[in-house]
Amino acid sequence: MTKTRHFSATAATTFCQRGVRPPFYALLALLGIGCVSTFEPEITESEVHERIDRELITAALAPVLEGALACGADAMSPGMVRVHISVAPDGRITKTRTVSAPSPELGECVARALGSATFAPTRLGGSFTYPVLF
Repeated sequence: MTKTRHFSATAATTFCQRGVRPPFYALLALLGIGCVSTFEPEITESEVHERIDRELITAALAPVLEGALACGADAMSPGMVRVHISVAPDGRITKTRTVSAPSPELGECVARALGSATFAPTRLGGSFTYPVLF
């Protein structure tokens, strides 16, 4: 039994991002499949928020909130964890700090989970305190 290998444009792009040329690169290049630069749409001035607001916070933290809530699965004492988050203008989280928590371990876990979020770019960035209730 022989194995057939399939190669797609997505696979070629993945190889190229890693700096590896895929098999039959010359043939793929002739077919228009190969290393291409990634496309990042330009953000117009009207689409950029001035600073972090409720809308951006909700959108950025939604994907990581489940992980933050999982921190409390084994928590013995219910309560609220409050994490202060600082965000750079490019959307990266630059600092997280637990403001209050029922236990230091729970606070650290929640801060780590929330700190993995990525925000949309803003002109000024910003900071806020986010509560997670257990």
